[in-house]
Amino acid sequence: MQYPHLFQAGRIGRLQIRNRIVMPAMGTNFTGLDGVVSDRNVQYYAERARGGAGLIITEGSYIDVTTRTRPRAIGSSADRFVPGLRRLADAIHAEGAACCIQLVHAGKLAPFKVIGCAPIAPSAIPHAATGEVPRAMTREDIKYIVGCYAAAAGRACDAGFDAVELHGAHGYLPHQFLSPLSDCRDDEYGGSFENRARFSLEIVRAVRDRVGRDFPVIFRLSAAEFAEGGFTADEVIQFARWLEAEGVAALHVSAGSNETPYGFAQAVQTMYFEPGSLAKYARMIREQVSIPVIAVGRINQPELAEAILVRGDADFIATGRAFIADPHWPQKAIKGRAEEIRQCLACNAG
Repeated sequence: MQYPHLFQAGRIGRLQIRNRIVMPAMGTNFTGLDGVVSDRNVQYYAERARGGAGLIITEGSYIDVTTRTRPRAIGSSADRFVPGLRRLADAIHAEGAACCIQLVHAGKLAPFKVIGCAPIAPSAIPHAATGEVPRAMTREDIKYIVGCYAAAAGRACDAGFDAVELHGAHGYLPHQFLSPLSDCRDDEYGGSFENRARFSLEIVRAVRDRVGRDFPVIFRLSAAEFAEGGFTADEVIQFARWLEAEGVAALHVSAGSNETPYGFAQAVQTMYFEPGSLAKYARMIREQVSIPVIAVGRINQPELAEAILVRGDADFIATGRAFIADPHWPQKAIKGRAEEIRQCLACNAG
């Protein structure tokens, strides 16, 4: 086999995965305005599972009506969404892939024009790009949102998903609490890094209590903010250790934040970035924890994915836009037809 590490089976907690290829969450806008999974959603993800992905993480699903960043997003904030989620999980399983749903709260990234009210955030610090001022969360807000995460995870579990991913990267709400750039609270959720990490850890505990200790929970984090005054590498490493201690089954290591242009460029890299340049952050975390680590960031060729695994930078490889360019690239790679793969150009268009 040309890529023996890439196509070796792996595990995340109790979950057996047929290879080391992860399709990460990417918005599609295929969902109806009601948030219910559509036929097009089902067909899109089933095709990527048929193409050979080992684990598919479906696009970010909103856990509360205050969290959407776009009108057409998958909902998990109420029981009425469970039948559609079950259709989606069943379709992915039918093609041999494992499935995970990403649970999202956007905090101050949620536009007023989408949610119809001021977004919420740790502190009333304007969004750096839009200037919108969020409402600072009260302790009651925090308790409520933590409960929303747990309830949404329970619905995903009931719908047949194999795992949930908590999106704590790219400037979403858990990231906002972690960063001193967006959290200037003077209570137990602000100040020291231990306090700023409290919200994320409370979410993990609540989710674990709802779905059980054996149900895999993945946490996606940014290992660097690329902004002066943001959290440090030492803090991120400590945070990763805390997540492992709380029972997180895997860490999905990205970088950057959607709040600033340069931070967003790191999170969704263009062709001007060297392929695989974020793998060093996965290695930084992997050297400090014993749970699996997923690398991501313009890993657009099977040769590069194999090399990252061989070097020991990560245990799994997430490659997103490559699955848009060619849903069947894993099948082509394992069959020795890599030259037929339609390569992603990282143009962020089309």
